[in-house]
Amino acid sequence: MYSTLQLPGSRLKAQGIEIFDQIPYEFGLRRLAIKWEEDGNNGYCVPILEVFYGKLIESGCINRGYFIPGWKSSVGARWERAKFVTKRYYRHDLNREDLRKFLAQAQHPTEYVEDILDRIQVV
Repeated sequence: MYSTLQLPGSRLKAQGIEIFDQIPYEFGLRRLAIKWEEDGNNGYCVPILEVFYGKLIESGCINRGYFIPGWKSSVGARWERAKFVTKRYYRHDLNREDLRKFLAQAQHPTEYVEDILDRIQVV
């Protein structure tokens, strides 16, 4: 069994390309979202975007965006995209072939790559 977390981050880092991984922050961010809901708020926990991701984007620590198909259905991705546009940072909409190459670099079996592309409904 493979995980989407096994994407080629280490190979890209070896090429001098830094990849932001939010996984180490998920526990803390989830706690903030729970507190947000407990305080009577509904919907997306916008302070996470504004405080956590906003500071990273404003600082220039994150200054390139690669958006998978379907990003428009995500509140967070739309918010990030708008920030990237405002800051005039590089943005790229990935297509199926881009994702196929990216996953192939991680040396995943072809059937795994196609399964991932189908799950995120990439045409």
